[in-house]
Amino acid sequence: MSLGINAVVDYGLAPGPVTLSATLESTQVPLPPNVSCVAQPSVTGCATASTSIVTSKVQITGWGVSNGTVTAGPVAVWTGQPFEAGTQSMIVVETNNIGFGQVNTPVEIDLWLPGGITFDGVVSAIPGFTCQNQSTPGHVRCTTPYMYDSLNSFVSMRVQVPLSVPIPGPLFVHAAVSNDKQLRPTDCVANPMQLGCGRLQIPTRTPRVATLVTDGMSHSPATFTLGQEQGPLVVGYRNIGEASAGSSNIYIQLPPYFEYRGLLSSSPPATCAAQGAIASGQVVVCNTAGLGAAPFNIGSLSLRVYAGAQAASPGPLTVLSAVDLATPANATLLQSCAANPAQSFCAVHGIPTFFPCAAQWTDGIFCDGLQVFVRP
Repeated sequence: MSLGINAVVDYGLAPGPVTLSATLESTQVPLPPNVSCVAQPSVTGCATASTSIVTSKVQITGWGVSNGTVTAGPVAVWTGQPFEAGTQSMIVVETNNIGFGQVNTPVEIDLWLPGGITFDGVVSAIPGFTCQNQSTPGHVRCTTPYMYDSLNSFVSMRVQVPLSVPIPGPLFVHAAVSNDKQLRPTDCVANPMQLGCGRLQIPTRTPRVATLVTDGMSHSPATFTLGQEQGPLVVGYRNIGEASAGSSNIYIQLPPYFEYRGLLSSSPPATCAAQGAIASGQVVVCNTAGLGAAPFNIGSLSLRVYAGAQAASPGPLTVLSAVDLATPANATLLQSCAANPAQSFCAVHGIPTFFPCAAQWTDGIFCDGLQVFVRP
């Protein structure tokens, strides 16, 4: 025969070794007057067993060490990418319960977010936690209705990092866990290593930005014959910044009497239009889809151009280009490049030209190569 019972140990009992005793009797076999209790197995009607009392506890155990971007333990250092100003990040706080039952509720995790960082919602949690901002800025409280014995739990939450966050840090996220028996510590900031407390050290950084620069220009054939459509005229550019670039503007100043005839190809996709008079030199403005950060950071445009017979020869004739992210387009950027073409967002390029003898007459009858040609 065996008998099992469930016992509730009062939370206030001092931890340490204890001895449990049990007796067995019946009307036919009563206990002797002076019962002797001995370790089991026992034939005296009384048996003892040794055990110990340990303190039940809920505790902060870590900050998401399984993802490999933070050191282990309740007081940890974030080793992943710094929290970037103006972006969304994620914080994971891990806890466990030793000894408490499901009646020890509610279980609460309090977090104090630094530097203007704000709570922006729960991503996932085990068990289910409900998290809400408290009246004090940066204070977030997460609550669950139960947490059974030996449960390892976590809360993963989104946070918004403001542009005004102190840089480069470090900043400190403080946390505390409690239930109806284990009260929330009041000095976790001063003593983060105590039971129920935790601290995460996080670095911060400036926002990633896109930076466009020109990548030079080229043309084919080597010499443009006047009076013919030539090309392509290729304009290269790239993003050397850490962030993806949004819609970009490419400006190309053509020489006088060069005419834009259309876009041969572009990467990424672009739309282009010519502005101004051909006689004074058209400005081609192209709006392109955004470039990514490296290695997806290189763009180019290939333009069809017509070299008018009235254009100067033998050249080289100057083509000027510029690139930016301005919205709306910056109409003065080419003027800045003309004044200082060495700027990183500018490029200057020369195109040699050739005026054929036959361009003087409809049939080219006098172009036998024997006479000296003087362009009118």
